Amino acid sequence: MIRHGFGELGLDRIVAGADTLNAASLRVMQKAGMSYDGRNLRNGHDLTYYALSREKFREASGNAPSDAPG
Repeated sequence: MIRHGFGELGLDRIVAGADTLNAASLRVMQKAGMSYDGRNLRNGHDLTYYALSREKFREASGNAPSDAPG
């Protein structure tokens, strides 16, 4: 899904959220290479957010960003 978001949809940043008590979902976001992006109370739910930028995704994938020199 992350590859689709950056490649096919052309997104610059992907954000995911899960219930703060749902450790399994938080771990999935971490394993996907996402970094902690904050916590928020929304509609009575305590949510934790993780995010990944296109640049960080490219770095982790071994591909240089398109605006890199050389």
